[in-house]
Amino acid sequence: RVEPADTMGELDDAHDTLGSSMQRDIAAGMEPELDAIAGSVLRAAARHGLRCPTIERLAARVAERSGVPVPAAALG
Repeated sequence: RVEPADTMGELDDAHDTLGSSMQRDIAAGMEPELDAIAGSVLRAAARHGLRCPTIERLAARVAERSGVPVPAAALG
């Protein structure tokens, strides 16, 4: 049986060490998998005639901060 309070306590305890794989890559001086992660979402959206402006903006910011190209799908 899962106890919500126990689960929340575990998350609170781990909070400082949690992070995304892109955060860890950038912190380690490695190139983040921006195209594989954000680019794939944007390409899938485009196939369905949709836009994801928030993902586009976030991808552009990550690219700028990490010095990698913006995924082509984020360029509009």
